[in-house]
Amino acid sequence: MNPEHLMLVDPADLKKVRIECPTCGTAVTVDLSPDGHIAKLGACVGCEGEMGSVAERKAATDLLQALRGWQRHGAALRVRFELSPMAHLAAAASQAGRAHKA
Repeated sequence: MNPEHLMLVDPADLKKVRIECPTCGTAVTVDLSPDGHIAKLGACVGCEGEMGSVAERKAATDLLQALRGWQRHGAALRVRFELSPMAHLAAAASQAGRAHKA
């Protein structure tokens, strides 16, 4: 039986967000620090295709701006993101450790 650890992330813990082109996989990293710039998503720098639909790009931009606003101003309401279980990472690390000892 693999133990599962609950992973919670507070918006203030987020430093950067990576957005990948659905066509070629080229990624854009958005800095969520107060000095960072959130530009509107448009054409991919890799394939020059669109980074998703207009609605997806707007939703992503809105989400990034909301996360930054939450970080700047804080709030009485605590919001945390729950990450999926990462038991597979613990198992891989355990196997790597055993292989290293052998």
